[in-house]
Amino acid sequence: LQLVLLLALFVITPLAIPFILHPKEGHFLSRLAALVLLLQPLASLLGGIAFILPTGLFAAAFASLWFLFTGLLALISLIRLWQMPRLLDRSLADVCLALTWLYLPVGGAWMVLARWGLQPFGFGVHTDLLTAVHFHFIALAALPITGLTGRIIQTNRTTQHRVFRIAY
Repeated sequence: LQLVLLLALFVITPLAIPFILHPKEGHFLSRLAALVLLLQPLASLLGGIAFILPTGLFAAAFASLWFLFTGLLALISLIRLWQMPRLLDRSLADVCLALTWLYLPVGGAWMVLARWGLQPFGFGVHTDLLTAVHFHFIALAALPITGLTGRIIQTNRTTQHRVFRIAY
């Protein structure tokens, strides 16, 4: 489970971020996007160090740095949702891409709990790690793939047929 979570930190995150960031967004969002691109390698490295250290407060401190980075990504999602004129008027693809990173801090929080050795609600350490993995892959893989697929269906002439839109 730790290796799968490390895969999210070191492979899936750097692959997903460029697909979701839009450098031509508003001035504030473009600055946040630049900050995310700058901090991502450092945040992944510090989050990865948490798995080298023995379970405890020190490992949780390193995992907390990753958690803070996921909070920055969630802030971008919140700003995008706030800037959407009417959520109901947006396409499913736009909503998926706007919601993408809201799940990440949940995964980051469970990663901190797992590295600290805490087991809230009586769950075992495996459940903590499974929950962290789940929320990382929902946010970094499932929602971006769904959103980007919807964009392709909307913009590609061969996939604009009603059958593709209904299946989507």
